Amino acid sequence: MNAAQLKRAQRAVDNCARMGLPFELAAWMVASWFKDNGIKVTEQNLELAFAHLS
Repeated sequence: MNAAQLKRAQRAVDNCARMGLPFELAAWMVASWFKDNGIKVTEQNLELAFAHLS
């Protein structure tokens, strides 16, 4: 995942957090976004997307 994709993924995570979605649903939605944008759904990519929340 390149820097621009990471920034967009983090924005998607932030939007899920603002809506108060449970983590599991947010992870599923972000993984779906990955697939739609040709990004591999891997544990590492999901960790990168969600890491800024902690």
